[in-house]
Amino acid sequence: MKITIDRVNDPAGDIIFIIRCKDPHNVPFGDEELKILGELDKCQVSIENINSDPRILKDHVKSLIHAAKEKAFTKMQNSLRFAIDNELQIKFHPMCQEIYNWIYDAQKDPIKNWLSEFDPERTKYYFNNDRHADSDDIDDE
Repeated sequence: MKITIDRVNDPAGDIIFIIRCKDPHNVPFGDEELKILGELDKCQVSIENINSDPRILKDHVKSLIHAAKEKAFTKMQNSLRFAIDNELQIKFHPMCQEIYNWIYDAQKDPIKNWLSEFDPERTKYYFNNDRHADSDDIDDE
């Protein structure tokens, strides 16, 4: 999984952020969890194939296996959500700053003068599509 954020200034003067997500097959599902889920699937099939009376015990065991699979899956799902959040969280503050800069640039006097006087240093953040930036996030082409 790879998430990138590109900043675009369109001809109308709007600032646009484009979030691209790619490589969904490369997600942080743990190998151990995947093996455990596979083994639990096998157990569930094995239990299905047992001819037993009374059926209550068999159904109870199948229910326990299902609960264990659900717990393992929920752990994997939480890990994935955490990874997505981490990928986006590092870009949130820069996006806010870029919106602030965009608003700053669009002001007229006297507001522009006050902004210059009281906030003279603007921070520029580099996004994935800023090819002139010296950034680790940029792939060399």
